[in-house]
Amino acid sequence: MSDFDGLFDGWHNDPEQNKPIDREKIEDVPLREKEVHVVNIYEAISEALDGSGRTTEFFVLLKDNSGRQLRISIVKEMAHAIYIAHRRIRPDRPLTHDLFFNVVEKLGGRIERVIVDDLLQSTFYARIIIQKGDETIEMDARPSDAIALALRSRAPIYVADQVLAISENEDLSE
Repeated sequence: MSDFDGLFDGWHNDPEQNKPIDREKIEDVPLREKEVHVVNIYEAISEALDGSGRTTEFFVLLKDNSGRQLRISIVKEMAHAIYIAHRRIRPDRPLTHDLFFNVVEKLGGRIERVIVDDLLQSTFYARIIIQKGDETIEMDARPSDAIALALRSRAPIYVADQVLAISENEDLSE
């Protein structure tokens, strides 16, 4: 008998409900997008619910022109990457997002915009839109990576209207 015997008793995987979404096959449905800006990057420290100590959460706060806010939880390293781009701090050596931005430019492209376009099971999804001549290239990305790149390239950040609406009504803290 292993330590894991019985761990998942009572849990039943429903393959239909838990199928991964193939984002490449989703029909092009026009999104109503709202431009947002980065308000700031925050660190929230709170007591753990079980009393075992403190927990730390990092998040980026986005806001649209009508005042709606979107809080996206991020890991500490991404908080740092977004913070230095938001504050226009230039590191001595290029960080990963600086490198990606430089590669896109050297290959003749430019980051046109980024879109936080989906929210599924408390996870946000984003796309980076790159323009290279007449070609438009869309890349799936974590919102934190997309935001870090948008800030470096001074590209606009958009959020799908339905994502803003859903997130207003849900507690998305992880």
